[in-house]
Amino acid sequence: MERRILLTTVEEAKELILIASDCDFDVTLKRGSLMVDAKSIIGVLSLDLREPLDINTGGENAKLEAFIEEHLA
Repeated sequence: MERRILLTTVEEAKELILIASDCDFDVTLKRGSLMVDAKSIIGVLSLDLREPLDINTGGENAKLEAFIEEHLA
């Protein structure tokens, strides 16, 4: 399922990376035509965090769902 989120700080990005890393399915972030693995600190921090991002999850995880709900754009 794809949703739009806004990460306003590097700390929020790091929190997402930690949560996504615990998932046993793919989690991707997309901005325009650029798509990165949400488990990759280099990938996530290479995105412009000032703009909303599309997050796509390949499964369900309660912590991830709660994080997404808190950061919906």
